[in-house]
Amino acid sequence: MASSEIEASGEMLKSCDVPFIPESSSVYDMAISTFSQVIFPDTPDFFPPEKDITVRYILAEIEPSTRDWVGLFRVGWASPRDYSTYVWAPKPIADESGNLSQTITFQAYQLPKDDNEFYQLCYVTRQGYVRGASTPFQFRLCTENDCLVEVEDESGMIILKTKSDALEEQLSKAKEERNALESEMKLLFQAKVLLEENLKKISEELAMAQEQNRVSEEKKADVVASMEKMTEEYEKVTHRLAKAEKRIEKTKADLASAQNNIKELQESMSSLQAQIVAAEQERLQEKINYEEEIKIREMMMLEKDVQMNVLREEIKTMSTIKEEIQQKSSLKVNEQESAFKVVTKENENLRVKCQSLKDERDLFKDQFTKSELARNEALKDKASLEEKLQYAIKDAEMQQEKVDAAEEKIKVVEKQWKELNKKHKIETNHVQDELRNSSERANALEAAKKLLTQELSDTTATRD
Repeated sequence: MASSEIEASGEMLKSCDVPFIPESSSVYDMAISTFSQVIFPDTPDFFPPEKDITVRYILAEIEPSTRDWVGLFRVGWASPRDYSTYVWAPKPIADESGNLSQTITFQAYQLPKDDNEFYQLCYVTRQGYVRGASTPFQFRLCTENDCLVEVEDESGMIILKTKSDALEEQLSKAKEERNALESEMKLLFQAKVLLEENLKKISEELAMAQEQNRVSEEKKADVVASMEKMTEEYEKVTHRLAKAEKRIEKTKADLASAQNNIKELQESMSSLQAQIVAAEQERLQEKINYEEEIKIREMMMLEKDVQMNVLREEIKTMSTIKEEIQQKSSLKVNEQESAFKVVTKENENLRVKCQSLKDERDLFKDQFTKSELARNEALKDKASLEEKLQYAIKDAEMQQEKVDAAEEKIKVVEKQWKELNKKHKIETNHVQDELRNSSERANALEAAKKLLTQELSDTTATRD
């Protein structure tokens, strides 16, 4: 009756809601099926027949599904299709230790009778892959012989104990080992926490050192850029200094040439002044001589005028005498006419000579006027040369001021360059010291990090 009920229920399950099992699924698909992902702890060797059985399982590395199931298989099964019966796997629950676990119950009518066959429970996913299997067990009552086990004592002798006593001893030893392992785990966990804190601290120090190293590198790059910029500025300043020196040399040459020109102008001025003085003296002497000659000629003209007046008086007298003589005698008239002609001729000669003296006087006046014009031109040339001399002196003074300013600027630039070079050397030494210190700290921190990582790995390996 019970067997028929089991077969009927099995047929009902298979016809109503059958688990999915792929056609190619078999016991040889172990390459993709892993039994360690679901564990069936505390599975006994015997289950009493014709009673409900409750089984607990733990999910380790699997994503559960509502279509997963737990099947009862006879040992020696070849495919998930060889199940005797099954129960759908409910949603797992996290226990106190944090593991996902669940408990299922097989009803008595689903289970086989006492047939001395070995069975095992298997966890099968919705894809039809076996992910866990229990230890084999039987459905029969436990006999006295089944409850006795052989145990080796401390002296090496084999003794018989009940299975419960042996299990209690094993449980006690397991608890002691568990307590020892828990204590060791606590110590290892504390050591791990301490090592992780040290590692975190060293990592922070390493990050800080790396940041300092990066900042130092940036400072170094800035200093190098500043050096390059200062070098470019120095080259520009040197180029400007070379140009300034060339301009100074040219200015000095121009100044020397201007000084030579000034000297030549001064010599020309001195010579011209000497010539002007000599010409002035000569002109004054000529003027004096001319004035004296004019005075002499005027005196001669006065004398000639006096003579002319005397001659005119004589002519008048002789005319009177002529008239008297004409009246007295014609012979005497002829004589008087001859004498008159002679006197007239002499008078004409005197008039011509007087005109010649007047022309000479006019010529002397023209020469005097030309001498005055030449004197004025010489004075103008002297003033122009004096003005050029003043301009040349001012230009020379300005060129000398430019030379002094350029030399002063050169001194200032050289002083600034020396200060910049000194500052650059100090900054370069400081940056090199910082880089060296940062590199040493980074190396020390890296070594400490490696040491702590090795210690942590050793601790983890020891714990495992």
